[in-house]
Amino acid sequence: MKETLNLSTYYLKVLNDDDSELFYQIQALDEQKLCFGDAILAKNCEPYLNFAVMNGMKNELVGYLGLTQVDEEFWSDWLLSIVIAPKYRHQGLGDYLIKQTLNTLFNYPNICRLYVTVEENNRNSIRLFERNEFMAFCGFSGFDFIKINGRRHRLNHYLYTKEMYQEKKQTLQGYQKLLIKQ
Repeated sequence: MKETLNLSTYYLKVLNDDDSELFYQIQALDEQKLCFGDAILAKNCEPYLNFAVMNGMKNELVGYLGLTQVDEEFWSDWLLSIVIAPKYRHQGLGDYLIKQTLNTLFNYPNICRLYVTVEENNRNSIRLFERNEFMAFCGFSGFDFIKINGRRHRLNHYLYTKEMYQEKKQTLQGYQKLLIKQ
């Protein structure tokens, strides 16, 4: 039976240089490097915003969310990285983090696009992003493969745009108006 997620017990902790222990724990969570935007990060782009996803009831790290600025001139394009600890997967936390990220980012006027890069055999992450309506696209030039433990792995690339977000928001508002009239 699938556990239901009590979102009130989770919070995001902004990570800074003093959080080296949490960074080590995050690296251990993503030991296989299957969820990170590794292709971009390997090209010396540092994440601009790092968050530890914490379970407040247990004071336990349950995941990581990172945002990396891809477009330095206009701040319009960002790369999303999400890692969820195995025992917290399949409970809706990834969906929740994506929705909150979209709701927050696309309220900034300059932000237009959110990208994610997933190793092609990471079916759970691919389903997560497709379920949240990210579109597959051909990717970034030069970022089609990544080396993991000495082996090359093909990467899939996904995109979510501000236009998609606004369209979905308008559709949901339309449904709400219909329900209120009934």
